[in-house]
Amino acid sequence: MRVNFLLLPFFLSFIGCNRFDEQLLVGKWQASAITEDGQVVDIDYSPVNFEFTNSGNYTFNSTIEYKEAGSYYVSGDLLFTTDTLNTASTEKAVQIANLTQDSLKLIMEANGKPKVMELYKLDR
Repeated sequence: MRVNFLLLPFFLSFIGCNRFDEQLLVGKWQASAITEDGQVVDIDYSPVNFEFTNSGNYTFNSTIEYKEAGSYYVSGDLLFTTDTLNTASTEKAVQIANLTQDSLKLIMEANGKPKVMELYKLDR
């Protein structure tokens, strides 16, 4: 039993830790694929992009000239954003399914359906 108690602080140190290295998120990201409810969304992905800064700010551009900008933070496997461009906006959270030096996969819900956005890093 003594060994189990010695390991307890080690395991507790992981609670509340980010699952992903938040520094990997910093940079410009371009959408390469979007699926909604398992179906590929057939749009021009070129205007769909994110930029995350070291200072905790982000910008998001999408189709139909939609834009967001504000602050972000990562907690566990969740990416939280607060848009300050749109005054009626509230904090949103999306799941980070994968984050590497050059790829990002976000899972969210749109209109009650699962939506997955895959992005690649523009600046490395």
